[in-house]
Amino acid sequence: MPNWSARYVAATFLVLGMLVSGTPSAAPTRLAQADSTGVQISRERAAALAASRTGGRVLDVRLQRGARPVYRVKVLVSGERVRTVRVDAATGAVLD
Repeated sequence: MPNWSARYVAATFLVLGMLVSGTPSAAPTRLAQADSTGVQISRERAAALAASRTGGRVLDVRLQRGARPVYRVKVLVSGERVRTVRVDAATGAVLD
């Protein structure tokens, strides 16, 4: 039985590793979805761009779909003021 237990544990860790890291076959699906919607950058990337532009702390990120998809990122600036920054979801350009 020890041999079976070792195989079971190894298989369990292999499956968990694939779930955590994502399987290679999942990446093309995500890329295809991104291409069809016009969204090329992630929410996390949009948040990082807005935070680096303003020097503030990101509070919220929302995607506005339309002819030109845009992330609306709310950022707390100077610890007291909330500013909304728009980030182009296709190019990553900060629009304001």
